[in-house]
Amino acid sequence: MDLTNLPSKLSRAIRFYLIQNGVGDPAHVFHMFDNRLRDLSVLPITIVTVGKGDPDAPFTGDNQYTVFVTTKFIELAQQTDTNSESYRVTFDAAVGAARMPLMQSDDNQTLKATYKAINAAAAMMPVTPPNPTADQIQFAANNADMADFTIMQWLEGYYGPGKAEDCSFEIVQVFQAIACEQTIEGYT
Repeated sequence: MDLTNLPSKLSRAIRFYLIQNGVGDPAHVFHMFDNRLRDLSVLPITIVTVGKGDPDAPFTGDNQYTVFVTTKFIELAQQTDTNSESYRVTFDAAVGAARMPLMQSDDNQTLKATYKAINAAAAMMPVTPPNPTADQIQFAANNADMADFTIMQWLEGYYGPGKAEDCSFEIVQVFQAIACEQTIEGYT
């Protein structure tokens, strides 16, 4: 196994999963090392970042991370806008769209369905589809390291307002994930 960046893998896997679930297009959903311009003025954006990882058990390579899923938007309502709530409604829908796929349960007790779905999405990232475009070939090559990745646990954490320093509205959803840099059967 090549040495890679597990927090990067976790952030990219969740981003890809959110895009697959209609949270936004690739131009409006970002992983933590994505340096593209983040335009908040047209549609809300969602950013997936991962905090410091602590070993879940010594010498296993399993690490527990705090995952932050942040949705941001800038209100550009004009004085002549007859529906000043339209921006809030758009923002609320974006927050809900990001929350629903991250809160999937198949037993009403755990979020196993969520981490299994994220793992399944991550497994598709390094796969080149039939008759691929140049962009699809590049995407698969850039994500080849996702072939060795598994989330083994996904737990709900904090959910509420963020600092909103660079935007009008910001909601942060926090989760705990235990992940490792190997593919483990039974987690997809």
